[in-house]
Amino acid sequence: MKKEFTVVEARMVAPHVASLTVLAPEVAEICKPGQFAHVYCGGGVYSLTRRPLSISKVEGDKLGFLFHVKGEGTKWLADRKQGDLVDIMAPLGSGCYELPENGNIIIAAGGIGLAPVIHLAQVAVAKGLTVSMVFGARDKDNVYCLEELERLGIPVQVATEDGSVGGRGFVTAPLERALQAEKPTGIFSCGPVPMLKAVVKLAKQYGVPVQVSMEERMACGVGACKGCVTTVKDANGTHYKNVCSDGPVFKGEEVFFDE
Repeated sequence: MKKEFTVVEARMVAPHVASLTVLAPEVAEICKPGQFAHVYCGGGVYSLTRRPLSISKVEGDKLGFLFHVKGEGTKWLADRKQGDLVDIMAPLGSGCYELPENGNIIIAAGGIGLAPVIHLAQVAVAKGLTVSMVFGARDKDNVYCLEELERLGIPVQVATEDGSVGGRGFVTAPLERALQAEKPTGIFSCGPVPMLKAVVKLAKQYGVPVQVSMEERMACGVGACKGCVTTVKDANGTHYKNVCSDGPVFKGEEVFFDE
């Protein structure tokens, strides 16, 4: 669906991270955890390609997004005011997080990988699952929006590389402690590729199914340009899939992380 949606709120939640909320009842009704949107970001050269943004939360008829403000296009988006219109294609992606019917799950997120797992957490809690979360970031300036999880009653363990919030180190440390304490029904993760690779390795070590949302640059968002392929492996060997149209969520054991 491509449409101009009305901005409800746009604000900075960290020095370089913005939150955008739009009124989009048609999308809110049908989108699934892990899906994303392709968002128009201003005029001039910045409109040549849209920005792929994970749908971070759904509240009634509203959609929420979290994104890094890196250049003029995303700065334009972060500067939107209440009542402005934003051109959005959504929901996109056929690979979504698939939750178990019952049990306990662990969500592992790193950096802006927090975005899609907030919606995942909303759905998991509504389904009656027991949810815990581990979150990794570089420093305190990159720890944000965890109150969204706390409002859902989800305990969050934080690890920062400099130790400014939570424990010092990577997100895999609290994840392994959680796996040692109790085997979950599944692990659900999003973050930088090195983090995902480490999470999948831990999940395999402890015999836990894992699903990962891949972060790749996308141009078209619908699988036509082949600009966001990732290597997957199955019984037929290794081959390519589009992160935008086949994903962005894949089973961890399918993703071929090593070149």
